[in-house]
Amino acid sequence: MCGRLARWLRIAGLDTAYRKRVSDGFLIGAALREKRVILTRDTHLGAERSLPFYLLIRSPFWEEQLAQVFTELRLGLREELVFSRCCECNQKLEPVEKESIRDVVPPYVFTHQKNFFRCRVCDKIFWRGSHYLKALEKLRRLTATGRG
Repeated sequence: MCGRLARWLRIAGLDTAYRKRVSDGFLIGAALREKRVILTRDTHLGAERSLPFYLLIRSPFWEEQLAQVFTELRLGLREELVFSRCCECNQKLEPVEKESIRDVVPPYVFTHQKNFFRCRVCDKIFWRGSHYLKALEKLRRLTATGRG
């Protein structure tokens, strides 16, 4: 229900667990074990149980969802954490020697970028190209009201 939201929370550098299909029991158990806030659009999930960490996401649009999460959980955007996690699998990204990925990234990117990062789980390579600045600006705009 909130896949795009999860992706943008990861882009913002927030540790965000996400699975498409899980039972309510699994979700609640994992949230309690890992001390996570459950973000859901499922109105029955929170109504049937008294969950300690639960936020009902009201909007179907990810931009409004992100703004709601930052506002209601009183989060502030920490710009140094933007793109510090893999947006696919949530792992923290690690710096990688530029020369070691010469044949992995496009030649133009290799020539024009200085710093590269790798996800040690899914092995994807990341760099701070023009997408970084665009995403950072979008995050600044959407999370401005969430500063606590």
